[in-house]
Amino acid sequence: MRRNKTYTKAFKQECVQYMHNNLSMTFAEAAENLGISASTLQRWYKNAKGTSDGLRPKSKRSRKFPK
Repeated sequence: MRRNKTYTKAFKQECVQYMHNNLSMTFAEAAENLGISASTLQRWYKNAKGTSDGLRPKSKRSRKFPK
C-alpha cells in the first residue's frame, strides 16, 4: 500500500518561495529541482495566493446536526 508523504509547513513555504523567485521555470522544472511532483507544487502555489504566510490553512468542514 502506498502512503502519502507529509511535508512541513516550512518546506511548503520554501517551495512556494522558490517558484515565486524562479518564474521563468516551469512547474515541472522547479518541482524536479525540489524533489516533489509538479501537481503538488502547483497546488501549493495556487493555495498560497492571497495569504500572508504563503499557505492556506486546511479547510474544516462544518457539520450541521438536525435539531
